Amino acid sequence: QLWAGGPYWATTNIGAENPWEYGDYFWWGDTVGYRRESNAWMANDGSSSNFSFDSGNALTYNNAQDTLMSKGWITTDGVLVPEHDAAHVQWGGGWRMPTVQEQNDLKNNCDWTWTTMNGVNGYVVRGKGDYASVSIFLPCAGYGYGASREYAGSDGYYWASAPDSDNYRAYELYFNSSILYSNYYGSRFFGQSVRPVQDAHWTENTYTVTLDMQGGTGGTPSVMATYGSAMPSITVPTLSGYTFGGYWTGTSGSGTQYYTALGMSARTWDKTSATKLYAKWTVNGTSHDKVQLWAGGPYWATTNIGAENPWECGYYFWWGGTIGYKRINDTWVASNGSLSTFSFSAANTPTYGKDIDTLKSEGWITANNVLAPYHDAAHVQWGGRWRMPTEQEQSDLQIRCDWIWTTINDVNGYVVRGKGDYASASIFLPCTGFSYGFLLYYSDSYGYYWSSVPRSDVSDYSKALYFYSRSHYTHDGYRCNGLPVRPVQGFAE
Repeated sequence: QLWAGGPYWATTNIGAENPWEYGDYFWWGDTVGYRRESNAWMANDGSSSNFSFDSGNALTYNNAQDTLMSKGWITTDGVLVPEHDAAHVQWGGGWRMPTVQEQNDLKNNCDWTWTTMNGVNGYVVRGKGDYASVSIFLPCAGYGYGASREYAGSDGYYWASAPDSDNYRAYELYFNSSILYSNYYGSRFFGQSVRPVQDAHWTENTYTVTLDMQGGTGGTPSVMATYGSAMPSITVPTLSGYTFGGYWTGTSGSGTQYYTALGMSARTWDKTSATKLYAKWTVNGTSHDKVQLWAGGPYWATTNIGAENPWECGYYFWWGGTIGYKRINDTWVASNGSLSTFSFSAANTPTYGKDIDTLKSEGWITANNVLAPYHDAAHVQWGGRWRMPTEQEQSDLQIRCDWIWTTINDVNGYVVRGKGDYASASIFLPCTGFSYGFLLYYSDSYGYYWSSVPRSDVSDYSKALYFYSRSHYTHDGYRCNGLPVRPVQGFAE
């Protein structure tokens, strides 16, 4: 708010993420908006990739005010109706295009300082007196004419919500380094910027967020996000051969992340416009998403080995095994194709019944009493710096994180979320059960996950993470049982 009793002015143009960006361009009465890409005008709704700002494409051009009113373009007060107000349609809530009077007041009630911000010319418009601490920046975005953009970098043209008295023009705010006009006018088919305003009584704003699945299927297509609030939960998409890595403002995991791989909020919504987010996909077997859940801790993978999605169990391993077995048609099939009817038994587990000294002498574990890299399932399966977690890291996971029992994609398990500065990071640990012989037990109610550490005093057991709906703790597991592995990587980078 730049003066007492005045509206609240947005700090960006529609379609811009930063104050100095030009954003989208609209003919007067248009609500689609067009962005400049590769010297062409691209429609935001995908309807055109080579739009032209001309009289034939502007439906309000060559219409008298009475005609505009009878056709439903403007109200009896002579301003665009909400359905044809670009600010209201694009941003929702109480956002609207400014009136002519509000543009006049912006000119007269504020100090205007010509400047350059991030290499973009424009005006800092600052309130006076009690409002001298607040300001907005209006970039020189130029205007669209035909297939071209004119005067970008030197002149600014911003639509008001009212038509001029003739049949062809509408009011606008116009400026350059030496001129500042309100009550100005431009041809209605010109493509110009919109800087929205909002009446003071509006306090909560919701915006449409489109979720571009980037080839995935089955996920939530869009949500309504409330400014300053966590993102609403969603159903995540799937894509064969890929692992979902959340939704981001840019493609391929670029920009800012707003959804985690579990479809949960990664941050509060802080944009004042309808926005599209893009799914991040990682090709299975090449790289894996990870999150750090506490300061100085390792990075935890967001999926089990052999799983494409966080809620899938993935492969099962006897302790020290690196091949991994997948449950297919009620049998255990080796991930390398060597066996189609494997049995988790003592006879098939070379580490079973061996004490610490024997495990060391045979090269199964290191001097630090953890599995050697070539017997560590995470390192062998995923490579790089991936490894199985230690007993201490599994204990820290329980102590340093919040554990929330839930169901994701019909799979029970825990969302394990960091605390404090790490509260935006989480993983999902699905109930996996365990395997013995040819069977799988308790797969819908209990979770068992190997650590890299053998029990020091009993030759048949190694340490594992164990949980169910009412509790979670470090446990012992028979080395011949089949359990999944949730890898970790490194420490704080």
